[in-house]
Amino acid sequence: MKGKLRAFTLIEVIIALALAGIVTTISVMGFQIISKNFENYKKSNADYLAVATVHQVMNHDLELSKLVKKTVSGFICNTQIHSIEYKFEETFLIRNINTVNDTMAFNVGRCEFLYNHMEQNITGELIDEIEININQDQNSLLIHLVKWYAANIKLNNL
Repeated sequence: MKGKLRAFTLIEVIIALALAGIVTTISVMGFQIISKNFENYKKSNADYLAVATVHQVMNHDLELSKLVKKTVSGFICNTQIHSIEYKFEETFLIRNINTVNDTMAFNVGRCEFLYNHMEQNITGELIDEIEININQDQNSLLIHLVKWYAANIKLNNL
């Protein structure tokens, strides 16, 4: 014999393949878990962005308005140029400005309209604070808006 041939035994090869299979299985499972968590994060982030955008638009409308009054199903912002009406339904929110409707798909929960920290339930009453609960999947997001009036408007509505 010139020399002994060095090689792995069949048992060693089977053990190496089994270990490689276990490591591959763990890696694939970890990748699936991370992918699922990323998709959930992306969806919840999109929900937060949508609510933040609605909050920003509503806040801008309130800043432009002279008066904000309660309506049967929401509120109306009266500006110098036009009126902007918001209607709240169970599964969506409608913003109407000069006969143009923007519909936003949200599960609208509780809506509260306040004037001087007192709830307003009568249509046509002035409001200075709005709280809207938006229900997205398991999350409940709150939109809180405040309208600041000049002193003469406040005094006229006492």
